[in-house]
Amino acid sequence: MRIVVAYDDAGQRDYLRQVALSLGLECTAQDCVRHADLGVRLAQAPYDLVLIVLSQPSIQTLNLIQQTASYVKVPVLAAGPAGDLQIALQTIRAGAREYLDVTRLREELNQSLEKLSQSGAIQYRHGKMLGVTAAVPGTGVTTLAVNLAFALAERLPRRVAVAEIGSGVPELALQLNVQPRHTTADLRKLWDRLDSTMMMQVLVEHPAGAFVLAHAPGTLRAESLPWEALQHSLLLLKAMLDVTVLDCGHLLDEALGRTLTLCDAVLVPVRLDVVSLRLTRKLIRSLMEEHGVPPERVHVVANRTGQRHQIAVKQAEETLGRPILESIPDDPGTVNEAINQGAPLIRVARRASITRSFDKLLSRLEGRPA
Repeated sequence: MRIVVAYDDAGQRDYLRQVALSLGLECTAQDCVRHADLGVRLAQAPYDLVLIVLSQPSIQTLNLIQQTASYVKVPVLAAGPAGDLQIALQTIRAGAREYLDVTRLREELNQSLEKLSQSGAIQYRHGKMLGVTAAVPGTGVTTLAVNLAFALAERLPRRVAVAEIGSGVPELALQLNVQPRHTTADLRKLWDRLDSTMMMQVLVEHPAGAFVLAHAPGTLRAESLPWEALQHSLLLLKAMLDVTVLDCGHLLDEALGRTLTLCDAVLVPVRLDVVSLRLTRKLIRSLMEEHGVPPERVHVVANRTGQRHQIAVKQAEETLGRPILESIPDDPGTVNEAINQGAPLIRVARRASITRSFDKLLSRLEGRPA
């Protein structure tokens, strides 16, 4: 989707274009023009959206918004200084669909794109994001994230990614036997100039059909990204792909907590034992009350079920105060074989019960009969 950006402060030009590119929009150098050149640019090439940025609102800029909105057939957005309700009202009365805070342009433009897409005013790719996190190490966060992503990739080849963004001991690259040239940590340095072309160079394409973003293999400790870098990278992935599955580990910091609020669903694997259930109950409460994840987006998945002396599912649900969406059977032999081959379960044992359980999980997430 192509955006044309008009500005009155030449110092903003590179920033404005980078914001557009970071959201997966097409925006060439010729698509960023001064106010006076906007009419000529709109007459030269096709476009899907117009953004007019005003550093100091004036009669001239309001007239520009009014004139542009009167003859283009696509949404016109305005962006400028925050905190002045009168300016926002004036731009909307002039014909702007919305008024955005230019100091929070990436976040507010993303929200505006989502609203415009939902209303049918534009066609903007807005992929889904699924987060996976757990209260206890060894509960199967990476295994769940990997096999959920590759089950999706069976239906959506080259349109799904699994991204390891949590701290702690990284496992994703080792589990999938990939050697990434760029890692999650590199996004700390790249994020402010990251666009879809660069992101494709960061991602590793696995032979089983999904893209992989991972920490460096063999690392004993990885740090999560700061919020600004994380938000920028994930919004770009949402614009590029149909589904991104996030391996968030089990150590939630503020940035990861905020990340989970962006997710369409948060999956929490749990073992059916007293320790895991009690700590998972606290984690779920923290996700909803401290981090602001909507309760309807949090889904519990019982992992490694079928072992002797486990707590019954019904009792586990009573302890958690929530239903268990799906149960993943314990099958260490098949899981070990998949890990040793660097492949997802769907490639190693397509007909195994554990593999089919991921298809059932997807069906339940999508509201279809399992």
